[in-house]
Amino acid sequence: MSGIRSLVESHRRATVVSIAAVGLLLHFGFFLAAGDQHQRWDSAQYLAGAHSLAAGHGFTIDGQIEARRTPGYPLFLVPFLAAGLGPVSVVVAQHVIAVALALALFFMTEALTGDALAAAIAALFVAVDSGQIYLANLVMTETLMSVLLVAALFALVRWHATRNPRWAAAGGALVAASVLVRPVAVYLWIPLVLWIALFRPHGRRFAAAALFLACAASLPMLWMWRNSVRAGTASLSSIEGEDLYYWRAAGAVAMHRSGFEYSILPFGGEENFRYQFFRVVQHEFVDAADKAMRARFGARAATLSEAQRSAFAAELARRVFLRYPGALVLVTINGALHLLFDSTWMVPDILFGGFLHDAAIVLLVLSAVASFLLAVTGFLRLQRTNPGLAWLLAVVLVYFVAVSSGPEYEQWRYRVPLIPLEGILVAANVLRLR
Repeated sequence: MSGIRSLVESHRRATVVSIAAVGLLLHFGFFLAAGDQHQRWDSAQYLAGAHSLAAGHGFTIDGQIEARRTPGYPLFLVPFLAAGLGPVSVVVAQHVIAVALALALFFMTEALTGDALAAAIAALFVAVDSGQIYLANLVMTETLMSVLLVAALFALVRWHATRNPRWAAAGGALVAASVLVRPVAVYLWIPLVLWIALFRPHGRRFAAAALFLACAASLPMLWMWRNSVRAGTASLSSIEGEDLYYWRAAGAVAMHRSGFEYSILPFGGEENFRYQFFRVVQHEFVDAADKAMRARFGARAATLSEAQRSAFAAELARRVFLRYPGALVLVTINGALHLLFDSTWMVPDILFGGFLHDAAIVLLVLSAVASFLLAVTGFLRLQRTNPGLAWLLAVVLVYFVAVSSGPEYEQWRYRVPLIPLEGILVAANVLRLR
């Protein structure tokens, strides 16, 4: 290891250039191989909102107030659409941003640890990650969210090192921006405020926590106020209730009926649970929600906005959670295992066929398992050299795994914005102990 370390330290510039070259080769090689399919999942809704913003119609879709999606990612898309460019230009920019993020992680990790070898490993971990490559090729939020998370954590680590309140404010502002890109970050302030207030206490820790919280809550609160005025419900996104009811709550009921099942996807082994969830319970939940809505609102049910329907769905979901708390825990554990260990099988689907396809999927599963184990051992090592950074990475990773884990089939994509954080922990295994 000392020989590799000496090589990296003596050829630092060449190391950075090599990482950039590898990242660009993989990203744009995949871009060429994947063809012109750059939309999946929610891409069309992001583009529709961005088109409306670019045209000066506000955040609307088909003339209706948009409260389903938050405006962060559509605002990122606006310059491309205003310039007359399409999804291809967006994904090209995202590929460049993803490679730039890997290089930024090199300098960030080196600054925080003083170890060029660890910095190179963290950067290379991000540059070659199949999830980062695949999602950069789609009009989706993961690339932008990855950047915001890394920037927010760097600001907080700088606060920890300097005690300068401006870094706490910057961290809060970046967290606020991340919430408007991915609403799943809406409660991220809780573990981060605790980290600020409790880790290595000093005289101004509570003032810094209050400043961070004020900045982190600013944009989300403003957006909720906008939705209250324009859409009739003070929620961050009208998709929240739908996710809670039709996915997490329905998944809990399906898990209650099937019993706990788990198998790494895309391999088989969860047929009973998947059948109950997709074929039975979700359909039952649709009918139950319609009946409950008519019983509560009568003829007015047909006139409710999407945001109001979502708020009612969230109320129904909470009832299910109280009835099936054990099954809710089990479906969350199932989702966490999928988030952490499933392969990004879409990449082999595009690049390979036959034996190479299956071998690539197995390799991706093994790499996901190995990365998790190395992240755990890296946390233990980093705790001995930089405990503030170690615990900051840990609480953020645990938060996102906990709130993102559900019964969705492609849970692996929620892992993608966490890859830079995991990369730092993996790289910490080579840190010299002092």
